[in-house]
Amino acid sequence: MLASDANKWAMRVKFPYNGDKVNGMEGRNVFKFKEQQKRKFSSFHEVMGPILTVSQLFGYLPSCGVLERNCNNVYFKWTSIRVIYTILFLCLGTFEVILMIIKAVQDGISLTDVEVIMFYGFAVARAYTFLYLATKWKEIVVFWYDKERPFLNEPYTMSRFNLSIKVYLIGFVFFIFYLTEHLTFIGVELHDNNYQLTYCNVTSISFLNNYMRRERPHLIDILPYHWWIFPFFQWTITLMAFGWNFVDYFIISISLGLSTRFNQLNRRLIHATSNQMSRKFWLDIRVHYTNLVDLLHFIDRKIALLILISMLQKLFLIATKVFEAIRYADRPFLINHIYFYFYLFFMVFRTLMMLSTCSNIHIEAQKPLISIRNAPVRCWGDDIKRLSDLISFENISLTGCGFFLITRQLILTMTGTIVTFELVLLDRGTRGDNSTWCSYFENMTLS
Repeated sequence: MLASDANKWAMRVKFPYNGDKVNGMEGRNVFKFKEQQKRKFSSFHEVMGPILTVSQLFGYLPSCGVLERNCNNVYFKWTSIRVIYTILFLCLGTFEVILMIIKAVQDGISLTDVEVIMFYGFAVARAYTFLYLATKWKEIVVFWYDKERPFLNEPYTMSRFNLSIKVYLIGFVFFIFYLTEHLTFIGVELHDNNYQLTYCNVTSISFLNNYMRRERPHLIDILPYHWWIFPFFQWTITLMAFGWNFVDYFIISISLGLSTRFNQLNRRLIHATSNQMSRKFWLDIRVHYTNLVDLLHFIDRKIALLILISMLQKLFLIATKVFEAIRYADRPFLINHIYFYFYLFFMVFRTLMMLSTCSNIHIEAQKPLISIRNAPVRCWGDDIKRLSDLISFENISLTGCGFFLITRQLILTMTGTIVTFELVLLDRGTRGDNSTWCSYFENMTLS
């Protein structure tokens, strides 16, 4: 009898986690087939597979095996093409940031310089963080699957819009917005570059050469102009712009993955009848809830730095862009107005959506208290009391490296901080750019 129980436990717990063999390869294949047939909902690893495949085209999170259904098949290899691709991007990005800082120190730092350096600097920091996450991705998805496994089948249910639909729909919207924003940015720069050459009647410098001097003055100072340099650094800014959007989408996807599991637990509590609320029922609820809390804290330790980087950059950029919208409203062309306000709108939209999605974890995690308070008196016992204490006294939310908890109150706090920063900028801030279209060419030495 004991041997039989041990075999049942091994089949139920051990094998889905590490893929051990059952009577060799044939047994393992049979077991994997049965597990796939039994699973009702997609795991977080399966949902994220297509997303990470796209992100790797832009140099982010270069883990291998992300499309495999078995999360144990995920691995990281330093000599893989995707990792080498990412490292090349990191080298070029780091090189640019160093040159930007040197040039800004030599010429005098203005608000515009700080804004550009922060964009590039945070972009490189994000890329390094995603590379680190890639080395830990197997650990993350295996741990995640082990904790979410009970939620992939009955008695847990899913809302009409399941995790896959929500993640992919938001991803589609974000990608369309990213393409619109980035292509509009390129259009503005090409338009202004052409206007400058035409208005100033400059014929001694090519269109591409002038574009490089406008957009990458820190490079022209040390590198002689060659047309083939342009694609490399244009590729770099494209990858950075993608990462600027992807980090928010990645955090949103993580948050949706966590809040969806808490929501499933809440749905089970809401639809449970009084007769179903046995001692075993509350034991299962407490164990599953504790597993979700463990998962949340584990994930928070892994992505807290990404959250902090994202929040710091948005806090600064939203404040500076609103400052520019108030103080420097006289932009020369309609296309400049369109790009600027779309850029500002998209940034605020992403920020609010990220904060709302992350804070929803905390909201969903608190909801079981309602069911606990409405539970029949006969159900009360050690399990329900321990569950109530866990919900009441534990900080169940994502954080920014422990500096702040992401709850709904953070949105108001961040708004107040931006308003305060805005008042300081309006009182003291200047862009430090009083040049005209043609003063740029004065005393310029062409390479």
